Amino acid sequence: KISVVVSGTDTERFFPSKTLSGSYRERHGLVGKFVVAYFGNLGRAQDLAPFLGAARIMEPDDDVRFVIMGEGALKKRLAERISAEKNKNIQLIDVHGFNEMPAFYSLVDIGYIGLVDNPTFRRVLPGKTFEILAMGIPAAINLDGEAFKLLKKHRAGVHTRSASELVRFIIKLKNR
Repeated sequence: KISVVVSGTDTERFFPSKTLSGSYRERHGLVGKFVVAYFGNLGRAQDLAPFLGAARIMEPDDDVRFVIMGEGALKKRLAERISAEKNKNIQLIDVHGFNEMPAFYSLVDIGYIGLVDNPTFRRVLPGKTFEILAMGIPAAINLDGEAFKLLKKHRAGVHTRSASELVRFIIKLKNR
């Protein structure tokens, strides 16, 4: 018999708060910006194509920033791509300690969760899902599965399979 044990997050550390983000917004040039963020592993299991595509589509909108913070096998290639495309609305931020993550999440207007379409990944619940939920941040996830079911159950996110769907979600939340 197989049992699933669902993890979670420390809600005394991760909770909705815009007051945590002040100096971080200034330090990273995000004052007055609508922030769409991906925080996490930058490896072969992650699918950032919709995120990067949405950033390309929305580049003319100076009020929107796409922020990536993470480490992994594909970070160097991702940094080279961002540099080559000269997209000014994508920021790759160096990884900070776990203690600073609540302040970084407090900058975020939409949290992105991206995994490659693989039957195994439909059954996983990335840790960032719980942090995004605890912070009260709307989420966009590209893969249908357990993580999306959890977000849907809590009316906390949408399934965005493509860059254009993510753009529609961003515009909807930005204009409300």
